[in-house]
Amino acid sequence: MHRRPVFFVPEAFDEYEDARRWYARRSDRAEANFERAVERLLGLIAEHPEAWPRLEGQERGAPIQHFPYTIVYLEAEGQIRVVALAHDARRPGYWRGRLADI
Repeated sequence: MHRRPVFFVPEAFDEYEDARRWYARRSDRAEANFERAVERLLGLIAEHPEAWPRLEGQERGAPIQHFPYTIVYLEAEGQIRVVALAHDARRPGYWRGRLADI
């Protein structure tokens, strides 16, 4: 199986860092668990990007196990582009405007 490189759009990376810092303020263990869950899911997405359902267009959403976030991504030109690390209970679809820039 071909593992695709994973890139974050800047806003998605900022969302990841914000969430990581939020968990870090709770505990080192919470932060480590969050980081591990994200890394594991990104690895799975890189190997099997078609495994998660499409949302509305070409983008797909992969929920992060045990955390209220979804990784929204596109597969383009042999790469995975993470569009958002979207909190499941906040502003659905706010990230759609980012798709035009990809």
